[in-house]
Amino acid sequence: MGGAVPILSRRQAVLPRRSRRTQAGSAARRGSVHNGRVTAQEWTARRPPPDTSSWCTADLATSFDRRAAEYARLRPGYPNAAVSAAVPEGTVRVLDVAAGTGKLTAALLGRRHRVLAVEPLAGMLAELHRRHPSAAAVAGTAERLPIRHSCIDAVTVAQAFHWFDQRRALDEMARVLRPGGTLALVWNHDDERDPMVRDVEAALDRIGRPAGGSTGRGHGRNAADGTAHSGTAQGAGHQSGPTQWSAQQDTAIAGSPRTDPTPGDPPPGDPPRRPPFGNHPDLTDPELIETTWQRRMSIDDFIALQHTYSYVILASDEVRTRLDAELRNIVGSHVGGGDAVTLPVTCQVWRSVRR
Repeated sequence: MGGAVPILSRRQAVLPRRSRRTQAGSAARRGSVHNGRVTAQEWTARRPPPDTSSWCTADLATSFDRRAAEYARLRPGYPNAAVSAAVPEGTVRVLDVAAGTGKLTAALLGRRHRVLAVEPLAGMLAELHRRHPSAAAVAGTAERLPIRHSCIDAVTVAQAFHWFDQRRALDEMARVLRPGGTLALVWNHDDERDPMVRDVEAALDRIGRPAGGSTGRGHGRNAADGTAHSGTAQGAGHQSGPTQWSAQQDTAIAGSPRTDPTPGDPPPGDPPRRPPFGNHPDLTDPELIETTWQRRMSIDDFIALQHTYSYVILASDEVRTRLDAELRNIVGSHVGGGDAVTLPVTCQVWRSVRR
């Protein structure tokens, strides 16, 4: 969209002085390289350095910086159908919040949207710049976005909403969206109806995986990072078309994670279908679009993937060694003498509209 009119003029988009930028300023300067799509300065507003203190568990939330390169190599992107569901056709200006190493950012850039990525962790942001040097990306948090009011057509959050102070983050994302703009919360989930996936999930429970996570699926077994553990490895994929659900809404408080049982919850092993938020004054209750797909990866990469999850990163060497051995035994019992695994995944897109 190189011919598009800039969202803000460079004169309007004044950034804080160098003394107040620290790492955020360095990231903003890298993001200013114009690739014919957007520069970071066009959208950024005067804001202090990012503050991650509101994230749900600081040690877990910041642990990914220790494995940024492995995260980028082993975590997946998202199926094309899910990306299409997340960002409607004709959308121009997209803000990718908590972009990590750029898994979703890359797909959005490939569709020629004008994209700005925001990421709070310096190591993850550096890896994003290294892998996607043309991407405009700045340091910032979902609760205090360095973006001007009502200038964004679509906001995306992939595999990260569960880390936010959700009430504050929803208010911020509504603030930067134009009326009629869309918010898409995206998660990959393993299909726990698969016997091998169930065995892997049980092994992760045994090393002390915290309860909670993305949308509270399963029986309190999810990791605090809510990611689709065994199903989110980088590799060749196969996907089906999206399915749209009429998600039941009840008494969810705006911005609050849902943990209460809801009539119509899926059977054990199915991905969650409880809305991640509801009743927000500026955002419609989200609708769910699902895409089922498969991923194939080597056994070694599958085991290495587990080391990119927060609670495994923070585990002791002894625990990680024990987990690796157990996972290798589990995979071997299911695939026999093969050297790769195929894993079923459901990608969920919860899409809301700015009122």
